Amino acid sequence: PTSYHSYDDVFTYDSENFPPDVRMLTRFYNNETIVDDNILASQNGSGATQVNQGTQVTTSNIIATNWLDNNIGYGVGMGGLIVKFTNGGADWEYLNSGTGYRLTDVHFTDYQTGYVVGDRGVVLKTTNAGNTWVKMTTPVAAKINDIKFVGTNVAFAACDNGYILKTIDAGNTWTATQPVTAHLNSVDFNDGLNNGFIVGDRGTMLKTTNAGQDWILRTVAGVTHNLNSVFFKSPSDGYAVGENGIMLTTVNKGDNWSINANSPASKTLNKVYFVGQSTGYLLGQYGTFFKSVDGGTTWTAEQVESKYKNYSYADIFFSSPSKGYVVGDAGLVLTNGSTEWTSVKPADQGFEDVTRRHQEVMLPENGVGLGGALYILD
Repeated sequence: PTSYHSYDDVFTYDSENFPPDVRMLTRFYNNETIVDDNILASQNGSGATQVNQGTQVTTSNIIATNWLDNNIGYGVGMGGLIVKFTNGGADWEYLNSGTGYRLTDVHFTDYQTGYVVGDRGVVLKTTNAGNTWVKMTTPVAAKINDIKFVGTNVAFAACDNGYILKTIDAGNTWTATQPVTAHLNSVDFNDGLNNGFIVGDRGTMLKTTNAGQDWILRTVAGVTHNLNSVFFKSPSDGYAVGENGIMLTTVNKGDNWSINANSPASKTLNKVYFVGQSTGYLLGQYGTFFKSVDGGTTWTAEQVESKYKNYSYADIFFSSPSKGYVVGDAGLVLTNGSTEWTSVKPADQGFEDVTRRHQEVMLPENGVGLGGALYILD
């Protein structure tokens, strides 16, 4: 091992006795820091700092994404994260959301006007392409899980505790109804303003035929699964997916639903999404990612860059019929290539000179462990 001596009283000052511990990256004994040579070679890096210049890829989960075209898109997620993608994802810009709450969905009605929703009833609006965000007043403090615009002024949002929000003036004011108490996770409108559907926990399914004035409860025998996503590929044909890979389908505008035995998944599905009538996608936990090219009759597993094939995927959006983006765990952004989905990183991605992680919990460390103590050096 290589050893370093300290002659600085402040460096060693403490009245407690911390015995050396081999689980630490370094061990300190009798005023001497002992570093194993193999650790020194891998952790010493090229300088005093661990992170060099450049755009860092967030380690927060990205929960939702929305793209205006093949070049410009947005992602939102944990800790108030809003990131703007330009040049097809080659440039990342972290925007100031003004909140530390989890953000769960994002939707832009044009290149300037966008909306973000999240925990504790948060609704944020921008009218300048994300440069600034204004918090809108809502009548609930429940988490908002999904937002669906029908045109540019009318929108519905599915919330925890059975709340449904509606705006008719582009998000400036909101009204709330509470037809159930179960958490509501996803909303879609399949035939203009009047006909909409919402799904939620414990198999909850709600339908409106009068623009949200009334919501009618639909049930499927034996279904008590949490339903996470609903999508209508036509006014009549709809899909709902969720816990344990369950898939429900309807062919009569949501009046009746049945369990679809063709679901290829066993793990929880977070999203169902169609591009036109024939091409559909299912994505969810721990690498769950399937595609159908026959309208949902059969499904095959999608190929993903090997490093990310076991990640959980949260959302998918196609900016054009041939260009799609997926977001998920730990800042993951994927786009479809000729043979597989590959990661999207900023072109000027910052380089981490050294990544020190605690050997048991794998959290990043920035210092030297001396026995059972931690001394910050930077």
